[in-house]
Amino acid sequence: MENIRILIVEDDVVLARELQEFLSKWGYMAVCAKQFDNLIEEMSLYAPKLVLMDINLPFYDGFYWCFKIRESSNVSLFYLSSSRSDDKDKIMANRTRGDDYVEKAISFRIDLKAKNRGNP
Repeated sequence: MENIRILIVEDDVVLARELQEFLSKWGYMAVCAKQFDNLIEEMSLYAPKLVLMDINLPFYDGFYWCFKIRESSNVSLFYLSSSRSDDKDKIMANRTRGDDYVEKAISFRIDLKAKNRGNP
């Protein structure tokens, strides 16, 4: 598998590292963002094929950054956010041209037995 670059934009350091480790095990080149006040610079530095974007971030939220990214890039962007009781975040994710919305908590467990039996 080619080294597909993924930029993880998550201010929870523990979750960001877990995502990075999990993706690296599957052959992806995952990098955690460090400059939450200047993500455009990190985007240009890493040139990712996918961005995993938290919504609640320091400085500006994920919706702002998606809007800024979309000014110059069509990179795939998935929002990661805590589930809430209403759908406002999901609607905003769609309006800001995010490609998908994944609710936290994320499970990193995979049923390898099912995979080995040929099940999806």
